[in-house]
Amino acid sequence: MKTSSAKAKGRSFQQKIASALRKAFNLEPDDIHSRAMGSNGEDLMLSPVARKALPFSFECKKHKTFGIYTHWAQAKANAGKYDPVLVVEANYKEPLVIIGLDTFIKILKETK
Repeated sequence: MKTSSAKAKGRSFQQKIASALRKAFNLEPDDIHSRAMGSNGEDLMLSPVARKALPFSFECKKHKTFGIYTHWAQAKANAGKYDPVLVVEANYKEPLVIIGLDTFIKILKETK
């Protein structure tokens, strides 16, 4: 696959995730932006309103196969003070969300 095709595939996936989050949390179009491919930092830029609803840092990856821990390390490195979230989608598969165990337990406790 050409680099430009791979970047378009990744950009489309980031936009899909941004759109799903905006819809799920009733956010405005300007509240979540997909970051330019190849940019340093998290993949989705959140407004203060979106950050309040989603206190996470999102890394999005769409590949044929995955080295999960390599992508997880990138998500953690880019997360700053927020809990990292890695969203992955392999070709012809459903998207999956990967979070750390401590984050998962924190979320479960907050929902009780």
